[in-house]
Amino acid sequence: MVAKKNNNNPSLKEDHIAQGKSGRSREIAALIAIVVIGLAVYGRCVTYEHVLYDDPNIIFDNPHINSGLSIENIGWAFTTPNFGLYSPLPGMTFMLDSNLFGDWAGGFHFMTMAWHLLCACTLFIVLLRLLRNFPVALLTALLFTVHPVQAMTVNWIQARNVIMPAFFLLLSIEAYRRFTEDRSWKACAASLCFMLLAFLSKQGSVLLPAVLLMLDYWPLRRLRIDLRNIAETVRRAIGLILEKIPWMAMSGVGIFLAFVGKNQFDVLDKNAITSPLNNLGFSFTAYIRYLFHLLYPVNYITSYSRISEDISLWMMLAAFVVLILITCLLLFFYARRPYLIVGWTWFVLLLLPLSGLLRYNFESIALRYVYTPAIGLYLLTAFLLYEVFLPGAANAEAGEHEGDVAPMGFKITAVVLVGVLVVLCFWQSGFWRDTKTLAQRAVAVTDNTNAIAQNHLGHIATEQGRIRLAEVHFREAMKIEPGVHAHIYNYAAALIRQQRYQDALNILDTILKESMDFSSITSQYGAALVGLERYEEADKYLERALEIGPDCVPALFNLALSLYRQHKNEEVIPLLKHVLEVQPSHKKARVLLDLLKETGY
Repeated sequence: MVAKKNNNNPSLKEDHIAQGKSGRSREIAALIAIVVIGLAVYGRCVTYEHVLYDDPNIIFDNPHINSGLSIENIGWAFTTPNFGLYSPLPGMTFMLDSNLFGDWAGGFHFMTMAWHLLCACTLFIVLLRLLRNFPVALLTALLFTVHPVQAMTVNWIQARNVIMPAFFLLLSIEAYRRFTEDRSWKACAASLCFMLLAFLSKQGSVLLPAVLLMLDYWPLRRLRIDLRNIAETVRRAIGLILEKIPWMAMSGVGIFLAFVGKNQFDVLDKNAITSPLNNLGFSFTAYIRYLFHLLYPVNYITSYSRISEDISLWMMLAAFVVLILITCLLLFFYARRPYLIVGWTWFVLLLLPLSGLLRYNFESIALRYVYTPAIGLYLLTAFLLYEVFLPGAANAEAGEHEGDVAPMGFKITAVVLVGVLVVLCFWQSGFWRDTKTLAQRAVAVTDNTNAIAQNHLGHIATEQGRIRLAEVHFREAMKIEPGVHAHIYNYAAALIRQQRYQDALNILDTILKESMDFSSITSQYGAALVGLERYEEADKYLERALEIGPDCVPALFNLALSLYRQHKNEEVIPLLKHVLEVQPSHKKARVLLDLLKETGY
């Protein structure tokens, strides 16, 4: 006769309560450690400036953002992409930052860092619930917190639109875990809602349904691969795939929102996207480069220029072979060490939409793209180290090791690894203190072959009034990446500032015909014509620029200046008022408007 469990035994209840309190205390201590280490690494960001790498366009020169949170601005965030990105939720947080901090960049930096630390803490809790393995969950979260590739994401204000989707994705996974346990429609709805919030931040995680399927295999163990009964394995897999239909439908929403953002500048039509086969080969090499920077996080920069690279066919084939070999090797261990293939596929799947299959700008790779995908590799690393010191942990039933104290060898290895990464990440973060430091670092690391860095140095020289030096940097960018419209535009702007209007027209002529649907270039051409006093010609181009972008400040002001010089003052004032509505800090518009008021117009 089997003795019944005495659930009413007071001593058992007290032990259970004590274990619960001990577990909660340990979790709280781990969360505090994550936050303290993160603050030590990134805390000085509150003294940093914002950088030229999109921060002005998206945040600090954006009237909808810097006027703060309001019903009107919230409506704008949900209906209008922000510089080619559909990201209303990050936009709303920037508006709130404007209310709290004004134009103090340190406040914006602090909030982006806070989102990262919140995401790291959430990762720890989600993995702890999934794996029921405290040491592995904590080490994974710490690697995520302080890996040096995070220096770009955490110290770049605008990259909050990379952090927030990761946060909501993790919450979606946690809700999905609960759904698999109790089959509750509420948990299913919660998972889908968090997935939607991720897409309202940015749309990089559209392959989440495939990741959920991998989690079904491990650690949720809802799918067992039995090579002796393939039919049953396939039947079970099909059932789990069909279960993901609501998540697949939500991914369709994410894809739609991504196209909404990119169509703001017609980038999918205007940039002459390369062939799918070429993009596929490029994607293979991108994976290898991302892996290299994750393994050797020392010499990396903000953004790598695509056009300056020379990726040959043999490189693409070699990258493909390496990726296949890695996948096959990890598949070999699918039964004994399932975390290997799950961590690897997490990385591959979530990076796939960002790997270069569809390219629409002049970036080659950008390390902010691995923010969420690299979690799979951090998990793989942490569990592999754990198994070195505690063999068989991956095949233990859920909860078997949850109360275990990590082996001393694992602790020492983890402390050394995290310590090295902390030092490297602190060092890398220092380059983000301002645009000049960041650009100079890029020039040094790439042996002066980074056009984006040259552009930034040119803009800095322009702001300092060193126009000839700016011209040198812009010419260097054109030399590195000939034919890129942005470099030609910037070079022309430097020429106009030197009153070399005809030279500016000559260089803009090379791209004008194919750029008549871009307000910036059309406006620049009109500005050069104003400088040459060819006002009637200038008006046509400036009016065309305003048809494309009604709030284009350069076009508005230059048209006002042209009309003023033609003594059409009654048409000038509305244009100047529009300039000041969009950009209240525009000094030249304010001076001209005051002059007109003094003269009675």
